[in-house]
Amino acid sequence: MTLNYRDEALKERSAGDTLLGKAVTTDDITEKAALASRAAQHFAVAGRFEQLHFETLTGGLTDDPEL
Repeated sequence: MTLNYRDEALKERSAGDTLLGKAVTTDDITEKAALASRAAQHFAVAGRFEQLHFETLTGGLTDDPEL
């Protein structure tokens, strides 16, 4: 079973969006900061999955015309 990087990126972005939505609605500044921090972690993971997805799509391609 292979991991679908695109789907995983979408899941992580969704989780980050959900946490940011919760951060907006809370009045506790400490909880806002904690939720925003967790959201940022989800976005970082999503970015890595997007990079892996791109690399799988472009694997073997190069800009160097001599290769």
